[in-house]
Amino acid sequence: MTKEQLRELLSSYVEDEMDTIADDENLIYAGLDSMMVMSIVEELRTRGILVNFLEFLEQPSIEAWLEKIHIYTTV
Repeated sequence: MTKEQLRELLSSYVEDEMDTIADDENLIYAGLDSMMVMSIVEELRTRGILVNFLEFLEQPSIEAWLEKIHIYTTV
């Protein structure tokens, strides 16, 4: 998954415009809550990316999530 694809996925969940959210910004401050993170994780899993919900919740930023996505897609 590319950064652009992740940003597109997140755009339907966050309150702010995606172009105003930095890659290292905490997505909780952009309006995500734990239920939304769970929904994002489930959507990624349907795409074959078996990420960990708790890891996403502990580090809620685009750059951290891309790192985790890369790890889980190369294993």
